Amino acid sequence: MRNDGPVVVVAGSGALPAHLVATLEREGRERRVLALSGFADRALRKRADRVVNLVDVAGILDQLAAWAPSAITLAGGVRRPSLPVALSSGAAAWRNRKDIAEVFPKGDDHL
Repeated sequence: MRNDGPVVVVAGSGALPAHLVATLEREGRERRVLALSGFADRALRKRADRVVNLVDVAGILDQLAAWAPSAITLAGGVRRPSLPVALSSGAAAWRNRKDIAEVFPKGDDHL
């Protein structure tokens, strides 16, 4: 992370992500919003710089690397999706199939 990059808000559900984005904007801070599909509310998804699927780990990491943020914050609620929901995004599931197969049997403590 760089000192001069944007603050990235990884947005889940609830009011906190929008409140945080509004605060950053009010303070004139450069920001990017990475909205989690199925979690971030519709209004924030429309304003987001990118909307991603939670299981698209490679896509999320690639986007974060491209933005070269000074800070990353997770804001809002996120639930671990069931295996069928995780697999419903075919491209992301295929790209991350090894990670998904390894993580799901172990549970949250091994994320």
